Amino acid sequence: MSVSDWRPISRELNAWHYDQHPDYWQWLYFDFVFSNGYTAAAVILPRSVGSVPGVSQPVLTPEVWLTIRTPDGKRYDVKKAYPLSDAQGSRKGLDVRVGKNLMKCSGDRYQIKVKEGEIGFDLELTPFLPPWTPMDDLGFVNPDSFQQLEPTGSPYFNYIEFVPRGEVKGTLEIAGQKISVTGLGYHEQGRGNTILGRLFERWYWLKFWLDEFTFISPSGFMSSKLAGVQLFFALLARGREKLVDLMNVSLDESLIQESDWKIEPITKSPYPGKMQFEFEQNGVSVRGSLKSGPMVEAFSFFYPRYPTPKPTAYLRFWSELELNIDINGEKIRRVGSGMQEIMNAG
Repeated sequence: MSVSDWRPISRELNAWHYDQHPDYWQWLYFDFVFSNGYTAAAVILPRSVGSVPGVSQPVLTPEVWLTIRTPDGKRYDVKKAYPLSDAQGSRKGLDVRVGKNLMKCSGDRYQIKVKEGEIGFDLELTPFLPPWTPMDDLGFVNPDSFQQLEPTGSPYFNYIEFVPRGEVKGTLEIAGQKISVTGLGYHEQGRGNTILGRLFERWYWLKFWLDEFTFISPSGFMSSKLAGVQLFFALLARGREKLVDLMNVSLDESLIQESDWKIEPITKSPYPGKMQFEFEQNGVSVRGSLKSGPMVEAFSFFYPRYPTPKPTAYLRFWSELELNIDINGEKIRRVGSGMQEIMNAG
């Protein structure tokens, strides 16, 4: 595959989509790895995916979540909720503000200017790879498959990675100290109108930049109401060339091997300390082995309109991945660190 084989996805879809639905949620997520050893992430939620104890009101509010991790492993994170009146945005392209925090795209350059408490950043992100989604060309999972969740409604789930890999520059701020940074960055948007805990029992997301390779894999186990279907998606690119664009769906075959189960102490949620997977497409075969690393963030959230026995846990780790890649007989091994996300509603 070449650059021309990437599906055209309009950046105008990366917009404010609030439609007044009581269960509408949307996230705009960015994360960054800098050459000086710092990492950072920002999530602006025009409406939150759920209520976070100690942060949210008992409704789905606009929120801002920021995290910075220093080279020595010290973590700074802030979460702040806002009234709905403090969130606004364009419906044609990215220009979203929550409070004084801004995420905007002009042409093919993204501006992320955020500050809460003692941390913030002012960054410019330029895409290296074009947008990608494992869903349809507009980013939707087939809504008909969700109809059984809300037979009288029109539930949907939308997910697009607008910047699978990009180049970033700017400044971080920690307690008044400003730090110049350059490195790599990522950006995605997700939105829907049916709560995540009703869609997924477990959701995994892996994002690794391993030298010239970009590997991203969203995967999950759907809820029992959706027959417990397993999903495994994968994007593998070498430079700007897309090698794999995969969607596997299974009712019985194990697409991910999970092992070394642990309990995360903050949320009390179980998670696999190790994961293995393998797949093949277009003469490219891949075997992956992941080991969960230091925790970046862990918290729980719940759904005010749908009381459940326990909240949904959200976990992020800075983990290690080994990829063994065979490209038509060319064997390549890459090992490196990257982001691992787990959402556990089961």
